[in-house]
Amino acid sequence: MAMYMKPAPSEEAHVSSQLVGAARWVVGVAAVLLMLFGFWPNRVMDVAADGADGIRPAPTRVLTD
Repeated sequence: MAMYMKPAPSEEAHVSSQLVGAARWVVGVAAVLLMLFGFWPNRVMDVAADGADGIRPAPTRVLTD
């Protein structure tokens, strides 16, 4: 029970945190792609299905004695 009794973080705990460099770009692109996926999910699913059509299972050999 003691590990759940932590004090609440202050309101200014994350005020000075910022994303720098490539992290800002990656988060922005991910946010835009998530919003686009929300508006046009069928197109993304079609592209994924088309890409999966080219995937074939690895060849296997059956060893018999």
